[in-house]
Amino acid sequence: MRANPREAAAFAKLLKVSRTRADEAGRRIGDLEAALARTQEALHLLAESVSSEEEAARAAELIGFTQLAGYLAGAAVKRDALLKTRADILTELQKARSALAEAFAEMKRLEHLVERSRLAAAGRKRKVEAAALDHAALQRFARAKTN
Repeated sequence: MRANPREAAAFAKLLKVSRTRADEAGRRIGDLEAALARTQEALHLLAESVSSEEEAARAAELIGFTQLAGYLAGAAVKRDALLKTRADILTELQKARSALAEAFAEMKRLEHLVERSRLAAAGRKRKVEAAALDHAALQRFARAKTN
């Protein structure tokens, strides 16, 4: 016997929504961390590429140095774009982690409310059962006294 099934159903729905939000935030963090790793790898590959181009330019001397200037300008633009992307991802990652922490906190509050509601319903049930037993005992006593 539940003392308040509407309250229990409402808490269950809220808890389900909270868990869904926490799962979504966790997936978002995973996606952002993967994007961050790809960006870091792209920055590393760009640095290696610039090093190899500089070595090739030194080997080719004059012609290599004129071509290297254009390559380095393009590499600098690409590096700036990758650094901006990394900064954006780090910002989004921080926001996603905050959202996850908030979702977990909300979920814990709701779990606590669900438990308190369950305990209160169990207490009310015990009181109703005790009252029924008291009533039955009083009726038995009254019958025994009249006999």
